Amino acid sequence: MEHLRFLSILFAIIVTQVSSFLANETTYLKNDFTRENEPLEVTDAHLSTLFVIEKREIFANYFLVDMKRDQDIYGGPDFVSMIIQVPFVFKVYGHNVQEVFVLREGGIKSADPNLKWNAIPLEIKMFDEFTFCQIRFHYDDASFAIQWEFGYDNCRNGTELSFQLNINADGRIDFIYKKIPFGNLKGVADNFGLSFEFKVPGSNDSFDLGLQLKVNETNIKSNTAIFSVPMLLCTNYLNRNSCLCEASIANPPLLCYWCPAIGICSSRNDFLKETWDEYGCEPRNYHDPGIDNPDSADRYPMSFEAVAAISIFLFLILVIGLVLYCRRVKCNCTCLANGLLTPEEGSV
Repeated sequence: MEHLRFLSILFAIIVTQVSSFLANETTYLKNDFTRENEPLEVTDAHLSTLFVIEKREIFANYFLVDMKRDQDIYGGPDFVSMIIQVPFVFKVYGHNVQEVFVLREGGIKSADPNLKWNAIPLEIKMFDEFTFCQIRFHYDDASFAIQWEFGYDNCRNGTELSFQLNINADGRIDFIYKKIPFGNLKGVADNFGLSFEFKVPGSNDSFDLGLQLKVNETNIKSNTAIFSVPMLLCTNYLNRNSCLCEASIANPPLLCYWCPAIGICSSRNDFLKETWDEYGCEPRNYHDPGIDNPDSADRYPMSFEAVAAISIFLFLILVIGLVLYCRRVKCNCTCLANGLLTPEEGSV
């Protein structure tokens, strides 16, 4: 009975932990900091990028890079847009990037003319004497931050507008708006966001990924943070090996297919679905529920609930086996004590 009581307690603990895990499950679409008070989350039409808009000052202060040190000042009013090498390689929709073109008016874009992408936290409109003052750079092994400062008369009376763009080694790009004049950006800046042109190899077809936000519809105030989170897509794998192998061991794993005719990786349910059909990437002479009925297809081969259910089922089998084993041992011991079995017969 002691063995059974111990196993019952152990089983209850495991069930409680698994239930707690499933109740608090998060996916790659949401970082932990997005769970509290449900900040605004927006994705583009192709589900390539998630924007998390967080207006609580605690988050802006946490992710803001302190650039008060003089050594962080890179250029003053005479600064011109230029190419900067980032101290690490980061991913832009599957492409390795280490050089960026820093724009004087705010934002960055690709230094490679064959790779069309940009990240614009704010594109300032010059008005009256409200002008660019200085730009600051700060970097470490896992992030690179750029801060733009604007004001009147080259900020002689202080900075009126200050914002940062932070590039992270994991591909996340943060927009941090520390100081915004007049309450919000309406009338101060143009539209902003992140943009990438996905070109289908060997064709003139292209898709606009990323997300463009409208200033007049997005209430950006001081101490607002926007996190641009790249979503896990088959299209981010650019060769056959990564498409079929690396994608399958991603977290969470992806079920991807490679089209050798035009060199694209796709789930066959993403924005390349029509392209996949158009170029005859694969003859469909078999039944595939994920293709015939995309709305009912699961994005991933197995859900967290399925894994948990299987784990519990296996654990139950183990418990039953241990209980039967313990009962047999106890029975044999009793028989040995009463002389009903010889030691050889009672051995397990």
